[in-house]
Amino acid sequence: MAEDFDFSDLGDLGDLYNEENLIDLLYNVQESQNKSDQSKMNGLGGLMPDFSGDSDTDSVAVENLSALSVDNDDFAKVLDGLDLDSIETTIEKKVIPKSIDEYDKSIYSFPQLDEIKKGIDRGLDVTYYDSADLMFRQMREIRMGLEANLDVSIYANKYYRDRQMREIRLGLMEKLDVSNYARLICSLSDMKKAHQILFTEQFKINRSYLDYTIKDHSSGISVHTKDGHMKAYFKLTEKLPEDFTVPAFFRLIDRMGITNGFCVDSETMNLSAYEIGKEYLLAEGAEPAEGVDGYYEYFFESFDEPPKVKEDGSIDYRAQKDISAVKAGDKVAVYHPAKLGKSGMTVSGREIISYVGHDLEPLKANFIRCLEDGVTYVSEKGGYITMQNGKLSIFEQLEIKGDVVYGKDNISFNGTIHITGSVMKNAKVEAEGDIIVDGYVEGARLKAGKNIIIRRGVNGNNVGIVEARGNIVAAFFENTNIVAGGNIEAGYLMNSMAYCRDSVKVAGKKPLICGGKVKASNSVTAGVIGNDSHARTEIEVGRLNDYGEQLLSLTQRMKALDADMERIRDGMNAILGKVGALKGRTHPSYLKLEDALEQQKKQLAALREEQRKLDEKINGTSDNYIRVTDVVYENTLIKLNGSFLLTDKDSRDVRFCSQGRHIISK
Repeated sequence: MAEDFDFSDLGDLGDLYNEENLIDLLYNVQESQNKSDQSKMNGLGGLMPDFSGDSDTDSVAVENLSALSVDNDDFAKVLDGLDLDSIETTIEKKVIPKSIDEYDKSIYSFPQLDEIKKGIDRGLDVTYYDSADLMFRQMREIRMGLEANLDVSIYANKYYRDRQMREIRLGLMEKLDVSNYARLICSLSDMKKAHQILFTEQFKINRSYLDYTIKDHSSGISVHTKDGHMKAYFKLTEKLPEDFTVPAFFRLIDRMGITNGFCVDSETMNLSAYEIGKEYLLAEGAEPAEGVDGYYEYFFESFDEPPKVKEDGSIDYRAQKDISAVKAGDKVAVYHPAKLGKSGMTVSGREIISYVGHDLEPLKANFIRCLEDGVTYVSEKGGYITMQNGKLSIFEQLEIKGDVVYGKDNISFNGTIHITGSVMKNAKVEAEGDIIVDGYVEGARLKAGKNIIIRRGVNGNNVGIVEARGNIVAAFFENTNIVAGGNIEAGYLMNSMAYCRDSVKVAGKKPLICGGKVKASNSVTAGVIGNDSHARTEIEVGRLNDYGEQLLSLTQRMKALDADMERIRDGMNAILGKVGALKGRTHPSYLKLEDALEQQKKQLAALREEQRKLDEKINGTSDNYIRVTDVVYENTLIKLNGSFLLTDKDSRDVRFCSQGRHIISK
């Protein structure tokens, strides 16, 4: 029995085959030797190893060790020495005999003749498999493919083992592209992994595409799958042979591709109880269940939210309301845990891996605690709540009723400042949190560690500065210097110098940018840029990042490596086809090519990592644009990712973006 066999006695064969595959190999070799004793001929032409005497695995191991030291360029020398034209691969076709009696019984074993007879009786083209070089299990796989109208030429090759043939046949029945694993260079394990990937990808696109119907003509049993192999049904199309048994039924079902989730019991099954022509449920798989990630539900509005637009198109900056002020004990957030997914299993034994769903880390917060339920967060004190970089904080809010005037009310505070009036000329207001001004700002300096909200607007009189690490929002800006770490949003910008690390958005009744300079890292959106007097207006987006030459060099190097690796694989495949799967994998030339291939894979992986990092940098500017919904006037200077364009005419409804080193408009 297989479980009593000591595989350590086989030396290096343990490196080439696992236990399951090695048993099949020994069985096939023994079958070949039995035929040889019967016919006094060697049907395999010496391609299979002889286990009857002393093993030569010690010498093979020595060859393996000597072949491991190889330079990357040695594969070219090995390929040059191969006579590829002399390599035999597929079974040669010949004229179909009229009857089984024309086959030499001294050459073919009884199981082989039985497979040939089944094919002849059913009018199949048995020349695909009536070769003495094929074991009867290999013949059976080719015959089953012919009965299913498959292109068996893909796997009708004596160097494929029967289980490899089965993996290719089932893939063809599922209408998959098996070309990436139907290769002699692929082991059975490689084939199964590749088949699993192809099956899973198609299952998630259109699972019913994978279903098939297959019939065994000897027994008349027909099987078909439904819903992407989630169910399998069988029926009897004719009376079963008298000697057909339950174990034979399950062996047949396994060859038909059904291996899991059986709804019939092999110990209690009564074949005579099934009616001819009636369909019965044979097996049922386990449906996968997609998981859902955990998430936080917040009970406050942050100034990270954009201002609301009124029905008339104007922006309601007063809608940036005081709802973000909290009292001690207020509920500020609730966590909704992840829902775990569950992988499924088809009746063909293929696992469908689902998204599992991931929980988020506990909320980072200052002056906010989590209750005993582990999901509810409440404030520990009153103040102004904000979120920055995923962290909640409550700042004690300083409220100033009235105006801030220079020399009297200059303010510096480590929380949030709320000014109910205006900030007058030369005044200075600094806050570690937000600054909220209900009135105007005139020629003053405002600096905030988070956001600045000015409900009425700003006239800087060419000396005013508004600076924030977060977003800056105002009804308008005139003659003002503006610096934001996030977005800048306004009803219009007039003769101002504005810079932000994200985007500039101008919207409202008169969404205008005129005069001055506006610079953003990501995008600028406005209704009108410039005016009919052609006042010089400068709009700049992005940075100068010239990665073209680096990307071209990487692409060329990877293309050259791909070509080299394909030549190596072809060479390895040729060796296997020439000397057989067993001896081929220990052949010195094969081992040299295998080592060279591993070196090339490491180089390619390094280049792909370099390309990934470069792509991240490039993608950082690929979506940059300037959008004008109404008109951009002549004499507007457009700068986009280092390229320049001076408009020489008025244009309407236009979007400027980069294309290589040029600016195009759409």
